[in-house]
Amino acid sequence: MKVQCPHCKTYQQVPDPYLGQQVKCVKCKAPFASNPSESPNKEPIPRPSPPVQPSPPGSFLRTIGIIGICVSILGLVLIPINRRYARIAALQQEIYQSSLRSPSPLEEAIADNTKAIQSLQYTLCSAISLTCLGLSMITFGIGSLISVTATCEKFIKKSK
Repeated sequence: MKVQCPHCKTYQQVPDPYLGQQVKCVKCKAPFASNPSESPNKEPIPRPSPPVQPSPPGSFLRTIGIIGICVSILGLVLIPINRRYARIAALQQEIYQSSLRSPSPLEEAIADNTKAIQSLQYTLCSAISLTCLGLSMITFGIGSLISVTATCEKFIKKSK
């Protein structure tokens, strides 16, 4: 254990069996009692944590833009798949109804309206997905522009 000489303030290593007994200082040769209570703290000195780096300007907007682009592309991919399954279901319904009897004029009108509604849904979903894709790309572009501007400002300040 390390103890401090009260005369010259030098720290020295003292084996555990000699703690509490009279020892001579290695430097000044003065005798002193090796009290562990006078020894320095063995607790490690806390190191300051590194400063937290703030996220670069515009990174949040870029992240939101990327997420929006991915969701929009997923929507554009899923719309044709949904439309295909809707066509298959309509064909199955037609086959089933044709095997039973001929449809009445009301049933034909309902079937035509159903097809028109499905077409409108497809068009509307495509328009919404394309709008979201455009807005996401604009958001991503603004975030990138802010980030590039901030980087250029830092570079200009360093060069001055």
